Amino acid sequence: MQTIIIADTVAVDGSNISSIPNQEHGPATQTEKEDEINSETELPHTSLAPTQLSKGFLNIFEPSLVRVRNQLKELIGKQNKIYIDLSAEKFKLDNNDVVKLQQMMYNVKVYREKLIKIQKQMHNLYQRMKIIKKRTANINSCKQKELQRKLHKQQQEELLIGKAE
Repeated sequence: MQTIIIADTVAVDGSNISSIPNQEHGPATQTEKEDEINSETELPHTSLAPTQLSKGFLNIFEPSLVRVRNQLKELIGKQNKIYIDLSAEKFKLDNNDVVKLQQMMYNVKVYREKLIKIQKQMHNLYQRMKIIKKRTANINSCKQKELQRKLHKQQQEELLIGKAE
């Protein structure tokens, strides 16, 4: 009984690599088959595909990764500079300055509340003044009408007195 084993692998570059004997080499015995199977499992694959794939992958992504790495370094440098500047400003303000600053902020709050209160009072006074102006205008017009009636009445009386004489 003859067993024929044909196994050809194709490398990435297109060349054929034969790792198991085929029909041309003649019939294979059981020990030859076992030796070939053991040698395949013990030795690493000699195919170029994984290395070429990894090189291609690196060629595609390495420039962008380098650019991102440089941008991150630049960003970290800027952050460190800002941190150092802020730390320096913090140390410039000693405890007295911090207390003064807190007192000023409290005063701003108090004065703002006073300002809002004064604004409300001024608005109320303005509204009351508008109402009073309307009332005075109304009273003045009523007084003028009353004065007109009195004058008219007096003129009528004078005419009646003048006719009676």
